[in-house]
Amino acid sequence: MTAANITFNLADLFEAVADTVPEREAVVFGDVRLTYRELDERATRLAHALAARGIGPADHVGLWMYNGNEYLEGMLAAFKLRAVPVNVNYRYVEDELRYLFTDADLKAVVHEPEFASTLDLIRAEVPQLRVALAKGVEYEEALAAASPDRDFGPRSGDDLYILYTGGTTGMPKGVLWRHEDIFFGAMGGGDPWQMGNWITAVEELAARVPTPGMTAISTPPLMHASAQWTAFHLFFTGGKVLFTPGGRFDPLEILTIIGREKANMVVIVGDAMGRPIADAL
Repeated sequence: MTAANITFNLADLFEAVADTVPEREAVVFGDVRLTYRELDERATRLAHALAARGIGPADHVGLWMYNGNEYLEGMLAAFKLRAVPVNVNYRYVEDELRYLFTDADLKAVVHEPEFASTLDLIRAEVPQLRVALAKGVEYEEALAAASPDRDFGPRSGDDLYILYTGGTTGMPKGVLWRHEDIFFGAMGGGDPWQMGNWITAVEELAARVPTPGMTAISTPPLMHASAQWTAFHLFFTGGKVLFTPGGRFDPLEILTIIGREKANMVVIVGDAMGRPIADAL
């Protein structure tokens, strides 16, 4: 598909869009409204904060959070470092978390503050976990103290993207993709209209960004593929991602946000989401 000297890395691709439309809104989450420039800077600061705590290339970073800008910042920060973000199901109980933390070889985890007590219960049994960073005050202080400079080394299209399945058959398992493969296979390939007109170089993204970009509300949790792939498809085409306040599924709030933000796409998963939204409408 691509020439040997061309690499498609998710962090490189995002930074290319952020440099193209820096003042365009990228994420809306309750009262939080972040432009591409702001989101990129926060992710860069988080990457430096994780690096200062010993996290580096190929290390696995758990994201144990509800929907919100911090989840996407965690993914981007890991990609910037050439580390690997790992989705952690926030409905898991101790035994499931213990299994996933061990199986995924998590070296760090960014988590909701309310999960700290559960983490304390399993931490002695997951000795490879070196870093735990709670959303909120601790998280914001870590970002404020970190560098905003993009002084990372070269990255590769062979860097890994991992998505843990829910264990519908057997135990949960991590499915691995190369960055280049997931970009073309599930994140649009730089084609705003998903017609198979993929880019052939990172620099083409700038010319491809439509005006205006798409605006979508993603109702599934970011710990699932559909929400992650929606967000990154939008990012790679200069779009805007919307989340409900609190990051939870709320049909009335979803409809309110669609109207207020003039969303032109809503992502749902099956009748479990579609029927409550239809009833609320």
